[in-house]
Amino acid sequence: MKKNISINIFGTLYPIDEDAYELLKKYNDNMRRYYSQRDGGDEIADDVEHRVAELLSELRANGIEAITIEHIKEIIDRIGDPQEMDDAEEQPEGRTYKSNANEGASTNGQGQYETPPASPSSRKLYRDPEDKVLGGVMSGLSHYLGLSEPLILRLIMVVLLIASLSTFGVIYLVAWILIPEAITPEDRLRMYGKPISAKAINEEMMRGFNNTRQFVTSQSTRNTVREFLSIIVKSIVFMIALFGGIILCGILITILAAVFGLSVFSIVGASDPDMIQIYNIIRSVPTFQWILIVLSAILILCVPLFALGRVIFKRNDGGLSTGSKLFMILCWILSVSVFIGMAISAAKTIHYEKNRIEEKSNTRHGLYLPEDAWEILDDMGWSVSTFKGIDTWIKQWGSLPDGSDGAYISLSAERNPHAMLYTLSQIQELRPGSYRIEGEFRADGDGNSMFVLTSDNDTLRFSIPSALQKQISEQDIPNQTDSVDLSESGEESNDWNHVEGTFDIKRQGNITYGISNERKYSDTPWNGHSIDVANVKIVKLNE
Repeated sequence: MKKNISINIFGTLYPIDEDAYELLKKYNDNMRRYYSQRDGGDEIADDVEHRVAELLSELRANGIEAITIEHIKEIIDRIGDPQEMDDAEEQPEGRTYKSNANEGASTNGQGQYETPPASPSSRKLYRDPEDKVLGGVMSGLSHYLGLSEPLILRLIMVVLLIASLSTFGVIYLVAWILIPEAITPEDRLRMYGKPISAKAINEEMMRGFNNTRQFVTSQSTRNTVREFLSIIVKSIVFMIALFGGIILCGILITILAAVFGLSVFSIVGASDPDMIQIYNIIRSVPTFQWILIVLSAILILCVPLFALGRVIFKRNDGGLSTGSKLFMILCWILSVSVFIGMAISAAKTIHYEKNRIEEKSNTRHGLYLPEDAWEILDDMGWSVSTFKGIDTWIKQWGSLPDGSDGAYISLSAERNPHAMLYTLSQIQELRPGSYRIEGEFRADGDGNSMFVLTSDNDTLRFSIPSALQKQISEQDIPNQTDSVDLSESGEESNDWNHVEGTFDIKRQGNITYGISNERKYSDTPWNGHSIDVANVKIVKLNE
């Protein structure tokens, strides 16, 4: 049972099967499209349509009640190539417009004219919708390269897809978007590299119509290899699309959540110093930069999501035009450029602001040290009054003078040893009595001293010998008052030098003691490169 409709041609109604009508409509549309670019093309197309009407009237006169697709094929075959109608002489009534050239042309046994062989130089790259697994890219490429079967290209694509960790999947999607689909017979002729003529258009139209009809009515499936490739490729593309969509959605949600969080924070505020510092660093970037970063990031994510959505859900709306595809690609490239530029600028601003805040928070009495250096000195109880030209990694772990392993301070020149200056000190309250200051040192030059500043403003100095000295030389001792007695001695313990000195305190008060290589605490200029310090302390002597 077939569906039958009526058509009106020049005021006459003809009952015709629906599939026959579709074929006749394609034939008429192709003729009008072909002749539309020629002078008098509309008149030629009208002549063709009048001839079709005459042949349909003949069928009705012969008792045909409904026009079938076989009748339409016969009519198309009798009319032949309308391109040659201009040269044909007036025919006797009852004869068709088929020219002698067409009568002598060879056919393929199905009423279809054989066209000249394809010209490789005239082929155009299209996607083949009639022989596709996904988008017809590989099939179209095989036609463009003159291959008889796209199977080899599809196998190569699967191997490259797996070997490149889906990189070629992105390339395939881009090709799918950019390469147009061969929809009209003219497009298919260009894809095959065949010359475009009315005869060739008719032949291609008939071939395509027959293929479509056979595909619709046939219950057979594709061969095993094509089904296998289809399952593999579709599964890979679906997983890539799904995984990519999840990642892109996650990134987009993260960006929007960060923007929302910063907006709430700016309104409500916070008491956590770390959060306040982070907020101030972020605020150092101008607002317009954040707006451009967010908008460009949204476009970067949404354009691929839109493309993936069309791939996954297979929209049957005819597809986007080439202009729309190019516009989306240009928008995406522009968004990537804006995002990269603004992100780099924002990163530089944040880096500068972070360093500025860190330098401000780690500057004490005009002296800047990294946060970890201050933590080391604070843990060991040292205060810093001078610290120049010294490597910031000041804490070491190794063998101590008593043979145990532990932490000690290691000061070394950063670049120029002569520019290295330091003074480390501690404050301790002492009652009247006799005391000893002692410490373990490992220096590679002279000019280091232990010092004690008493509550009476007396300065006591104890020279620290270098590791190369055989004996500890006694340094100049300031004139003692009746409140202070001082002596010093030195001895070596392995590669460490033990240095100590004694003094008396007559009046209770705070004293300052420490180590330094500044000339105000040592008469010998510093000529070394590094010094290690351990176990500096004050011990009360028994009376």
